[in-house]
Amino acid sequence: MALDGASPQTHEYYRGKGTYTKVISVISELTKDKEKYGLRVVVGTTLGKSNYKEVPEIVRLMDKLNVDYWVYGALIPIGRGKFFEEECLTPKELLDCYKLILNSSKFAVSYTHLRAHETSLHLVCRLLL
Repeated sequence: MALDGASPQTHEYYRGKGTYTKVISVISELTKDKEKYGLRVVVGTTLGKSNYKEVPEIVRLMDKLNVDYWVYGALIPIGRGKFFEEECLTPKELLDCYKLILNSSKFAVSYTHLRAHETSLHLVCRLLL
């Protein structure tokens, strides 16, 4: 499940009009009965210029929705992302974003999950923290 913003305006910029309410509704339904069915709810966020400053609000929303795992990654301009190339984070923005993540969540212990997809920029940011 993808949630790319804490507000409808931000999420729908990336995912299309009317998608925010649907995503929130599906996440809420999944988390409501997750114990009964043994589910783990995972939500992913693609981070770009329009949403990275919302990270604290996104983290709070994940907690409010009772999501089990929140995964994230910087926008890469391939596939659908090629239409959002201007949304790619600069090295400084990416570093700021990772710091926001670590400071916003009491559960954050790392910000690299998919090292196979890591670029030298990610490595530098990881080492700087």
